[in-house]
Amino acid sequence: KSPAPQSSALILLRYTPPEGSQWVYEEETSLVEEQSFLGIGGNSSTTVTVTRRVPLRYRVLRSADTLVVQEQVDSIGIAIKLDGTVWVDSALVSSSGGIVTTYALSPSGRLLQKTEDIHDTNFATSPGPTSGYARFALWSQTPPLFVPLPDTPVAIGQRWEAETLDTMASGHRVSYVRCTNTLEALVDTLGKRCARIRISIDSLGWHSATPQEGIGTIIAQGSGQGSAIAYVELATGMPVSVVRELHVEKTVQAAGAVEFLASASTSATLSIRRR
Repeated sequence: KSPAPQSSALILLRYTPPEGSQWVYEEETSLVEEQSFLGIGGNSSTTVTVTRRVPLRYRVLRSADTLVVQEQVDSIGIAIKLDGTVWVDSALVSSSGGIVTTYALSPSGRLLQKTEDIHDTNFATSPGPTSGYARFALWSQTPPLFVPLPDTPVAIGQRWEAETLDTMASGHRVSYVRCTNTLEALVDTLGKRCARIRISIDSLGWHSATPQEGIGTIIAQGSGQGSAIAYVELATGMPVSVVRELHVEKTVQAAGAVEFLASASTSATLSIRRR
């Protein structure tokens, strides 16, 4: 058995899973959101609590130079409470493939391209009231499994910064994430030799302006901060587990035939673990 690298040894972290390999993960998200609404009917406020479980399947299409992976989501378990009262507790299951998203990433995890193929429209949009919570993403369009790796070799204790600007999402949406990452240690987790990476999400945000028939333009924006801890397998770069904690402030405003202003303060924990 080779000795563990010393703290001064440089380690090159890269996403290099074998082409054709398949990976299965379980995502679990818990969210508490304090909402307020100002419209024609006056003011109102609501506390929304959401728990969500999503099996995630990844297939590696290409690994050399550029990592191309397909992510398939075809079932979601979701429970929603409004002011402590159960509103939804259901499982959404697709019988025709669900949603398949193809990501092209650099070896360090930077998003290069994203395409979404909806195999099952009913699964993607139903039930209507829960679809937003069933598919919410709080920081960017990069798949949440992948954390930013350094562009060059790093030593234990060394930091690197990463910034993601995404303008590829629909609805004229722009989002960004800025974070500082630290390689804390090399450890054994679930039988895999891993790099433990601590992530400070220094800032994240988004802005979108989407025309909506009969209403006008829906303007949404948000910003926040957070933290994460990731265990990344040294041999392949594929995470064994990632846990994120986020706090986000957001507003949604309609300007046009209908006018309203909604705001929300959201705290969320998202964990992804390899099966």
